[in-house]
Amino acid sequence: MLAAALNLQEDVQLLMHYNADISVTDLNGNSAMHYAYAFGCITIASLLENAGGSTSVENHRHETPLDVAGRSKEKDFKPIYPPG
Repeated sequence: MLAAALNLQEDVQLLMHYNADISVTDLNGNSAMHYAYAFGCITIASLLENAGGSTSVENHRHETPLDVAGRSKEKDFKPIYPPG
């Protein structure tokens, strides 16, 4: 998710090469696709979609990646990960 939000295309491709689960979500239900759209990383979103990522999956607020497009500056749209 972080690589998608930061527009790190090579990192996303490497993770996908090693079969990273692109459907995994954070504690708010946001997937890498949500972060790619929120942060305007359209190339990353396209990579994820070509690998089977969905633009119709909803987070806990019932928002799809398309719904959150351009919301990266909002305080409530930051990655939240489970305690590790």
